[in-house]
Amino acid sequence: MKTLKFLIFAILFTSLVTVQEASAQDEIKVLKNKVKDKKNQISANEEFLISGISALKRVNSNLENFKKDKKATKKEVKRKEKIVANVQTRLTNLKNLINDRKGELVALEKKLARKQKRATPKEVKTVQETETESAAPLTDAKSELALRKQKLENARKKLEDERKAKEIAYLNQQEELRLEADKLAQLDNQIKAEEESIINENKTLISDYEDDISINEEILISGKKD
Repeated sequence: MKTLKFLIFAILFTSLVTVQEASAQDEIKVLKNKVKDKKNQISANEEFLISGISALKRVNSNLENFKKDKKATKKEVKRKEKIVANVQTRLTNLKNLINDRKGELVALEKKLARKQKRATPKEVKTVQETETESAAPLTDAKSELALRKQKLENARKKLEDERKAKEIAYLNQQEELRLEADKLAQLDNQIKAEEESIINENKTLISDYEDDISINEEILISGKKD
């Protein structure tokens, strides 16, 4: 009877462990897919961002050339500057979105690493069969090719990351310049408003002086008549 109970308990325990392991593997699979999707989103957005920054450079260059044209009116320059500012704002928003997505990716990767660590047995004993002498050189050659390929891929990724960093640095610089230009424009408006206020005050003072002079003249004339 005890043996039967033990067998039932063992079967139930084994089934429970199997279900838990299957559930853990399913969660890991879902997380892996989420990580993959997030990486694809980031990659696509980064390509769009880099392409957009290249377009921004061209637009900025065209704007500077347009400003040098003697036929260009202030209204046309302002309109083109507004277009450039809108493009720049959209690219900055996209850059911020990418940074948010990267933060989400880091969180997903950490969660995946924790799940994988829990799912990995603490002790794994493996028995490896002795490889034949003829298979060893082939394995070594494959490993060498894989290593060389990995080095090339790492070098390419480094160059790509450096290129992206330079483009994003340009965008950040343009954003800083735009903010500075906005501040200067605000100061110009404040100065103009202050100048108008001073002019209006002077006009009021002059008008008051003229009224005083007129009144005094009237008093003098009245005094002479008397």
